[in-house]
Amino acid sequence: MINSMCRLAPEMLRGEMSYTTKADVYSMGMCCYEILCDGQPPFRDMLPLQIVRAIDEGFRPEMYVFYAKNVEFCKHLTL
Repeated sequence: MINSMCRLAPEMLRGEMSYTTKADVYSMGMCCYEILCDGQPPFRDMLPLQIVRAIDEGFRPEMYVFYAKNVEFCKHLTL
């Protein structure tokens, strides 16, 4: 559950009864982050409650320099 928690959108973590497709986009973004970071999950250095707080406060996981190159490469593919 901890591993999937880092992919949940803030509104889902807050237990809101209804949410939009934006929650799916957020989750997909976190999955893409993990793919681009060679399988390393976002927020990997945090405890479960820290993950919940970080996501709710809008914190974005750090993109390490090596992995940032993968992201830059992918940006050029979409242009």
